[in-house]
Amino acid sequence: MNDNQPIVTFPTSTKDYILNIYNYNNSLVAIVEDINFYQLFEMTEYFSVPAIYFDWCFSVYWPAPLWSVYGKPMKNKLYFELLYETSMRTGLPILTKQKMKRGF
Repeated sequence: MNDNQPIVTFPTSTKDYILNIYNYNNSLVAIVEDINFYQLFEMTEYFSVPAIYFDWCFSVYWPAPLWSVYGKPMKNKLYFELLYETSMRTGLPILTKQKMKRGF
């Protein structure tokens, strides 16, 4: 599996947005992305791998499994259900604060 590519992509209710789910240190993290701009996995000039972007986000806010198109932690029931579904299919856990504290 390519670490730069999302594990899975889902459509959202907003026409130009998608939900990409990435493997971040063997945990799932999802981000809403605007298809009219570079997606995280395409921004290799700035973030060689998506994990570097998530490390930066976690340094500004807090570890969260779901990120908005504006780069902020968010809550959304449907997106969490998609994360859970992806976790069940892949066997990878969803990122939690406890995993970040233990260094997983």
